[in-house]
Amino acid sequence: MKKNLRLLLALLAVFALFAAACSDDDDSSDSGSSTDDSTTDDSTASGGGGDVGDVPTITIGVQDFGESAIVSEIYSQVLTENGYDVELQDLGGFRDLEAAAFEGGDINFAASEYVASMLLFLDPDTEPDVASDVGAATEALSEALAAGDFGGTEITAFQYSEAVDTNSFVVTSDSDLTSLADLTDETVLGAPQDCEENPFCLPGLERVYGVDLTGGFVPLDGGPLVAEALDAGEIEVGVIFSTSGLLAGGDYTTLEDPDGLAAADNLIPVATTELADAGGTDLAALIDEISASLTTEDLVAMNERFDIEAEDADVIAEDFVAENF
Repeated sequence: MKKNLRLLLALLAVFALFAAACSDDDDSSDSGSSTDDSTTDDSTASGGGGDVGDVPTITIGVQDFGESAIVSEIYSQVLTENGYDVELQDLGGFRDLEAAAFEGGDINFAASEYVASMLLFLDPDTEPDVASDVGAATEALSEALAAGDFGGTEITAFQYSEAVDTNSFVVTSDSDLTSLADLTDETVLGAPQDCEENPFCLPGLERVYGVDLTGGFVPLDGGPLVAEALDAGEIEVGVIFSTSGLLAGGDYTTLEDPDGLAAADNLIPVATTELADAGGTDLAALIDEISASLTTEDLVAMNERFDIEAEDADVIAEDFVAENF
């Protein structure tokens, strides 16, 4: 009897130890799960730099040209897909109206800005060598925007895109010219009227390449007229925007610019610093991702659809977003 009692007590002790061990494992597992969840939440909160719900409506100012409409739609659609509230605001004009819209609080974001052109708008005395260097130009632009020089409010510039919309010198595809270094004083150039004073046109060609084309300069008003003059053989070289849809057909070749004459007009989105701070690193990373997805060739193709094929900007943007995001 005593022997059986001792055996029963021993079994009960073993069972008690086993139950205690299981209880410890459960507590440890629950505690570990709670800690992991807490850590994950804290990491997400601190890494985000701004919850989407805390970000005010992003109002994008759209300038009065096709590329601005297309690019603004691209940023709008991607931002919307990622949970941000976005509105598009037609400005009915260009950079001067954009500055006024920032100042009046009508917009807080501009998707279609360009590094060198915006810098020269703020400081016309910027040295051409600075405006031709995207790194130096971006640094100078960021400083001017942070100081409130644009629209009287502090603006933050995001990462610039590799897509560049600048004046390019083009020839017909059967031309013997391949580089700006091939030009001579006898070369006949067709370009908008402001080429005579533009530091990246006639004065720039003389400064950088040592060629004086003033004697054979033909003032023309806009890309289509330049293209027509090239086709007719009335000019040898023409100035057309590097993202113009006219360059999509392969009829024209852009001359190489080995000494870096062209202005660094890389696409660069900007926003009020208030919006940038509210969005934090999450918003900045998404905007930079959109910018990194765009190339000069993309803009050429999309501008062709808008300017030549008369397609709507939102449809063109939808196709781009569907393919890239």
